[in-house]
Amino acid sequence: MRTFNRKTFYLICVCTVLVTVWATDALAYRDVDNDGIGYPYDNCPKTPNPGQQDADSDGRGDACDYDTIYGYFSGEFKEGINVNISTAACSGEEIFDTLITDEDGYYSIGDLEDNWYRVSPEDSDYIFAPDSAIVSIPRR
Repeated sequence: MRTFNRKTFYLICVCTVLVTVWATDALAYRDVDNDGIGYPYDNCPKTPNPGQQDADSDGRGDACDYDTIYGYFSGEFKEGINVNISTAACSGEEIFDTLITDEDGYYSIGDLEDNWYRVSPEDSDYIFAPDSAIVSIPRR
């Protein structure tokens, strides 16, 4: 039977604790979607969203929130572009809201009801993403 003196036992315990803490921290900060934000700080852990935008402040990032419309404009001029969000009405389309892009060309609106929405910039020469102008917010 092998015996350890007190110093050896203490060293083994300290090393085990350090390795366990390091492994736990490494796993806790996993960045599954490679957007630079790891768990538990990523509000959309399976979909990249480095800005962590959350239009309706529900704790779920815009990129994975089922009741949010969001997108980006690209090009030289991206900031201050008006984006109309319209819904179908008996008399045709009605503008539901007008969003203004930020310095990165980003726009978003959240906490929407189930419906079909048309996303259209006021100037049709802009190229924007997602490329579909019709967005469906699904039934919950």
